[in-house]
Amino acid sequence: MADEEEQQEKKQKKAEKAGVLVLGPFFPDLIQAIDSNFTLFKLWEAEDEQAFLAHNAGQIFALVGDASIGATAHLIDALPNLEMVSCFSVGTDKVDLVKCRERGIVVTNTPDVLTDDTADLAFALVLTTMRRVCAADRYIREGLWPIHAPYPLSHTVKHIRNINCYICSCFDDYLLLRLDPPYLVLFGLIVDVNG
Repeated sequence: MADEEEQQEKKQKKAEKAGVLVLGPFFPDLIQAIDSNFTLFKLWEAEDEQAFLAHNAGQIFALVGDASIGATAHLIDALPNLEMVSCFSVGTDKVDLVKCRERGIVVTNTPDVLTDDTADLAFALVLTTMRRVCAADRYIREGLWPIHAPYPLSHTVKHIRNINCYICSCFDDYLLLRLDPPYLVLFGLIVDVNG
């Protein structure tokens, strides 16, 4: 009977307004959305984190972190009612997944949120490397232009007939979209993908 009453009490607390512990000063819109829908606890503003957690632990059911600040075993242990850890990032490196699994805590993240941007950057790096953009920038910034002018020519991308790509499976489709005709017709490239 005591267990039923305890479960009922937990449900009632959650129904009032679940507490969400946010570990860092993330995007203001995110903080505002959490504050509008939940009871917001800002760990980064606490002068004494241990005292803050001890005082508020019973009200916190979810935790929000990112790639730099996550849920350690110590933090998870300090939150007896924790049911969810939300990572405002792709990775979960900063989350003690073993501890979460032991406690039955749900862990979420934002997969593929930066995949398009990563693929764009990978293609930009190919162009930057072929055209020696960084070396040319250093050449000018170091004042070598008047001394050793002109800067040595680089290879145009259209003269490279084949590009061998070793693609990480996590974003291969996204990068392939940038390496497929008609996109590459602009550069006259043939792509050999090895993934």
